Amino acid sequence: MSDVYTVAGTVAVVGVLWFIRAHHFNATNAGWGDQQQDRHQWLLGWGVRISFAVVLICIAAVATISKRVLVSITAGTAISLTSVLVARSLPVVSAVLGFPGMVAALYTFGVHNGGGVDVTAYAAVINAVIYSGTGFLLLHNKVFR
Repeated sequence: MSDVYTVAGTVAVVGVLWFIRAHHFNATNAGWGDQQQDRHQWLLGWGVRISFAVVLICIAAVATISKRVLVSITAGTAISLTSVLVARSLPVVSAVLGFPGMVAALYTFGVHNGGGVDVTAYAAVINAVIYSGTGFLLLHNKVFR
């Protein structure tokens, strides 16, 4: 059963990243008042929310089975969000902690992008996945059963 949640969670994370990117780039596709484009943008926004909810459900389901997963996901998310929260006061620490996500966001959205919530959320999700996976690989089965 854990494998089903793991695969569903992985697909949902990819969905979150895709919906964030599509939502960001779709925002400038049409002029003001275009009802079809507004509806499409609305659907993309709900796609982000629903995919994120599926990710949280899958994480909760897998984390109840394994302490190793719980600790690694908690630590990875904490490190990722720390890089976002300290960005204004400690930019060097934020750049070091957020490096994988910043590189992925620069590659996806472009160097000359203005940034914003979409780019920050994209980088935070990438960092959380990378740090959680690294923590999972570093924790040994002997410690957490």
